Amino acid sequence: MIPDDYLIAAFFQAEADTIEALENTISGLQNELAETVETAQETAAYEPDEGEKVTSAVIKKALNALISDLKDSSGSSARRKLDELKKMNTAIKKLEKKIKDTKAALKEKTTELSLKLELKRLGGKAFTDENRELIRRADRLLNWMRRTKQTRKK
Repeated sequence: MIPDDYLIAAFFQAEADTIEALENTISGLQNELAETVETAQETAAYEPDEGEKVTSAVIKKALNALISDLKDSSGSSARRKLDELKKMNTAIKKLEKKIKDTKAALKEKTTELSLKLELKRLGGKAFTDENRELIRRADRLLNWMRRTKQTRKK
């Protein structure tokens, strides 16, 4: 059997490059999220309980509590603090969405590459009914994935 690395290098390098770029994007977004969470923690003056890990969920909860407390304040400094907290909360949510969307794209591209590798292996053989059925299933799966992705965007 021909190793995946060989087939990828010979036929699917563009797909592999796309997957690598998506992985790098996810890594960068996760680093950005970690920095944003740290900044939000400082802004909110949040002190975690002993043994508690400060995550985006924990910080969003703390930010929401502070936003709720400051919502009815009328002072200008309270308004500035409220705006700052809202911006932090929004930034965290946007980064989380970008990460989620990029992970979904990565999963789709990885699945596509896997299917292409399988089809490439079958390509040297005569196309039997079984191979044709496999191709039809792969096409249906890819179409379903694309429709699901479009539905999520709406």
